[in-house]
Amino acid sequence: MKNIIKKLKGCFVLLLIVPLCLVFAACSNGLSAYEIAKKHGFVGTEQEWLESLKGENGKNGNDAPQESSYELWQQAVASGEYTGTYLEFINERLTINYDDIASVANKSMSSVVEISTGSSGGSGVIFSIDAEYNTFILTNYHVAYGYNNFTVSLRGNDNSKSFDASFVGGSATYDIAVLYAENCTVLQEYNASAAVFNTDDIKFGTVCYAIGNTNLAGLSISKGNVSVDSEERTVSVANTSLKHRLIRHNAYISNGNSGGGLFNNKGELIGITNGGLQPSSTSSNELMNLAIPASIVKYIATNIIENCFGKEGTSAKVANIGLGLTIAESSGHYNSETGFIDITEVVKISSVSNTSPFAEDLAVGDTLKQIKVTTPSETTTKQITRKFNYEDLILLLTDGCQIELTVSRAGEENDIVVSANYSAFEILTIS
Repeated sequence: MKNIIKKLKGCFVLLLIVPLCLVFAACSNGLSAYEIAKKHGFVGTEQEWLESLKGENGKNGNDAPQESSYELWQQAVASGEYTGTYLEFINERLTINYDDIASVANKSMSSVVEISTGSSGGSGVIFSIDAEYNTFILTNYHVAYGYNNFTVSLRGNDNSKSFDASFVGGSATYDIAVLYAENCTVLQEYNASAAVFNTDDIKFGTVCYAIGNTNLAGLSISKGNVSVDSEERTVSVANTSLKHRLIRHNAYISNGNSGGGLFNNKGELIGITNGGLQPSSTSSNELMNLAIPASIVKYIATNIIENCFGKEGTSAKVANIGLGLTIAESSGHYNSETGFIDITEVVKISSVSNTSPFAEDLAVGDTLKQIKVTTPSETTTKQITRKFNYEDLILLLTDGCQIELTVSRAGEENDIVVSANYSAFEILTIS
């Protein structure tokens, strides 16, 4: 049935000949498919509209090699998976429920907090909560820089219900800091939750919601789209100019949003907001803002907690793998199944350090195909379709971890798989 519904939605978009994003932008309160069609130019009765969906010979108007919505309904009825009428089938599967979207936004807000340093402030995102409500909270390093103690509040909280948090550690290089609060029962009272991370590659045009302590006046939400899925930008952190890999988006943020969450329309965290691009003139209305991708956030936060919590250090420690990488080829193509443009990079090894544990097995020119990091609690595997797939996952390596790389080499039928333990590498402190 899921496949039928998926096909049905595809047919519907083709039949209306209008991008789905325009449907969402123009409609509200759960319009039916017929009502949406009328808003986009269809003239006729509901029955006439239903007939128009059948197309010629049971296919859509373009005679594309896929079933029409009418045929999908017939298949569902024949298989016993659906018993309603064709009209009910269309309306049930294609009604846009905006209450659900609002619910997702509110759920996302339950993982975002306000942060006060006493003299300034910003936003934060709940990273984890254990059974005793001991909690790790993420924010930007430039929000936490220079402070050890913080006051944290949830939306709707008064000061009597706020709680204290302390600085665990951070990295100016990645503009991420971790705070810790012990026995935060207020989180239970307000049904707060940890953010759900989406560490997949972000797609151009993805709908996003920025939630944060805008203008230090309390949590608010704004909606936009991802403008650039991944780019390097030089930003100022802790009085130092540093280059970051960032997401560019156009959801409104302002002073106080730093450290807040950028969420997709499933309520998953796709980034931590950390700044904006200055308009080219005082009269310009450019809206270009930045966020640290969720993959960097999750992996560097895990690294900081492992290396700093309950220990003397306050900085992340990253393994020097000893490999230089280059993008040998980059291409993009439209994926008709997902509706997104897929960018693919061929990543090759450009240098191998003599001190690398992989020095004897890997060579310049090898193509990096997969990376797998095994920690004491889980294994994370990424296919290398973008150079940053490798660079981000390296951050997860801490004491007790193992890394496995898969490469291909010209002239050899089988892939080369190499592995090494964290202790085999040079360990660098990343401030």
